[in-house]
Amino acid sequence: MKKYNLLFGASLTLLSATGAHAQEAAQNPAAMAVTQEAVAGSESAADSGDIVVTAMRRSERLQDVPASISALSGDDLVRNRVQGISDIASAVPSLKINAIVGEDTPIFSLRGVSQFDYSVNQQGPVATYFDEVYKGSFPLLGLATYDLERVEVLRGPQGTLYGKNTTGGAINFISRRPSTSELSGYVRAGFGNYEAKELEGAINTPLGENLASRTAFTFLHVNGWFDNSAVGRSPGYERRQYAIRQSFLARPTDRLTLTLIGQTSLQNPTTYSLLAVPAPAGIGNGRYQATGSGDPVSGATYTLNGAEEFRDRFRRRTAGVSLNANYELSDDLTLISISSYDYGKVFMPEDLDGIVLRVFDDYVFGTSKQVSQDLRISKEANGGLGFVIGAFASREAIDGGASYNYYIDLDFNRDRVLNSQDCKDGFLFFGCNYRNSFRQVKKTGALYADLFHPIGNGVTLRGGLRYTVDHGRLTDFKAQVFGSDGLPIANIIPGIGGFEATTALSYKTDAVTGKLGVDFRVAPDALVYLSASRGFRGPVFNSQ
Repeated sequence: MKKYNLLFGASLTLLSATGAHAQEAAQNPAAMAVTQEAVAGSESAADSGDIVVTAMRRSERLQDVPASISALSGDDLVRNRVQGISDIASAVPSLKINAIVGEDTPIFSLRGVSQFDYSVNQQGPVATYFDEVYKGSFPLLGLATYDLERVEVLRGPQGTLYGKNTTGGAINFISRRPSTSELSGYVRAGFGNYEAKELEGAINTPLGENLASRTAFTFLHVNGWFDNSAVGRSPGYERRQYAIRQSFLARPTDRLTLTLIGQTSLQNPTTYSLLAVPAPAGIGNGRYQATGSGDPVSGATYTLNGAEEFRDRFRRRTAGVSLNANYELSDDLTLISISSYDYGKVFMPEDLDGIVLRVFDDYVFGTSKQVSQDLRISKEANGGLGFVIGAFASREAIDGGASYNYYIDLDFNRDRVLNSQDCKDGFLFFGCNYRNSFRQVKKTGALYADLFHPIGNGVTLRGGLRYTVDHGRLTDFKAQVFGSDGLPIANIIPGIGGFEATTALSYKTDAVTGKLGVDFRVAPDALVYLSASRGFRGPVFNSQ
């Protein structure tokens, strides 16, 4: 079932008295926005002019990059009504997104390379970067699609240019940077049905000849459109979110540029809903009738409304800070340092039966803290050898877990009491609550190099090499069974310590990967290239 959300908008651009850049003005006529599967009409990924990208760690025209890449400019994102990470799939070929735990907790798929595990400790084969900072696990993926300069999507293994090695590709979100040239900004506002309210804006403020600030924000609230007939429960698919980003740019010397970026975001909507379509015997296949535990909810009671008793709010909080230092050692040699700290916390509840009975509901939670450092030297070719040589290190610690309820309102033994005895008599399934918790620490270190050398007649040879060391440890892992009354029943992982027993796993592995390629400039705006590359993805733990 689909419902459409009509959203009308207007924009206002603010410029200084001497400002000459009015690209934001009059670019946002009334637009139709949609929810869930319905998407806006596809637009071209590039404007009629050149798009400059930094996918190869240097500024180049998109048509000069010897890689499979799609680029969306900031104007493209506005026209396509991209309001969250999941929305970019509608504008990028071969990019698919599974949002099985929420619209802004995506699992990316590029050229079919993906995963189907929504555990909070997983890191997908398609890497996500915000302003060149790698964001690994789900808790770190916050709101990013506001006040952007562009989005770059690279297909295939990445590692000789990027801090984190991946096998499927990389998605780069690049925000608009502060400028010392003029005071400028914009505000966009929208309203629509389901009491939709939307506000986005930014202001760029020069603070001197070599210092500038940029503040950007976004806010969205839309009431839920999936009716819930359960008494006292709110509709599903509500959206409630905000984010703010503060950036500072400083040029202490002619050769040194510093960019400090801090951001935070909060998403707190009602979770998505499910529509139950019972079999003839009803939800639970007759078990509720047999035990006298409640309305069987047969097919005869089927309506177009959901009726979910489990309606907690989805919640994700993110915060982070990064420092990008760019120092020109010479006219063609640059030293770049990117340091970052990120924090994310997520709580994802689900009612998987879609009715007032508690056949199956769960929640997944996790808190992630990540520190990373990327250091590299970049040299322009200038007719000779060009290269990027770098080192990367990161550490991420996650505390998480999950809780799964199975028929916890089912009086399996028919004693008219809901307690742990129902779980024991129900073969450790009916009337039970399964819980698990864990702590995971992953460390990654790498050395990488990417080289290219023009040899004349429009031909360029390319090559790259990477050495990666991955170390991971999962500790304090518990997997326990409780009754509907919260009393402990069993520990389902054997170990010393009885019901509170824990277990642990660890790994350490390394790999050498790389790429080879050649490209041919056959015309000023035409490039033909051939490349072969190999990626590496470290082991993962099954935390559930």
